[in-house]
Amino acid sequence: MCLIDEAEPGSGSSGAPLVLINPATGRRAKMVHDAKQSVDTVVDLLMRVQNYAGETKIFEHNGVLRPALDKDLAKDFKRSPNKYDWPDKSWVNWLDKDEFSSKYSYFGRHCGGLEVKHGYTVNTSLYIQYLKEYLISRGLTSQFNTNV
Repeated sequence: MCLIDEAEPGSGSSGAPLVLINPATGRRAKMVHDAKQSVDTVVDLLMRVQNYAGETKIFEHNGVLRPALDKDLAKDFKRSPNKYDWPDKSWVNWLDKDEFSSKYSYFGRHCGGLEVKHGYTVNTSLYIQYLKEYLISRGLTSQFNTNV
């Protein structure tokens, strides 16, 4: 297998989606398709690359916060925990405005928010660096800075 990129991996838009692993996406905090398998698959790859990287921390399982910045978002976010068939009730939790403010006082104006427990934050530049090295160590041929 060969990977060809006209720049370095992650130097364009390929790095942006890696910052957060969030199974409650979009305006309605919709559950991603096959959420459990999707998250498990991403975490499996993150763990393999993390093991390759050794002590260097490339990601963190710290959840994702989705503040509802207006009443329409709040209405949609509030429905998400019950609207979708989440793997279990711990995946997504709605907090009303007072609860969210009490727990996350550093957020400014909001109308409540979602806690997405199965969310991850990825150090994108380190992840891409170690992913590239990991894949090369597994036999990937690569050519970067070329459009051949």
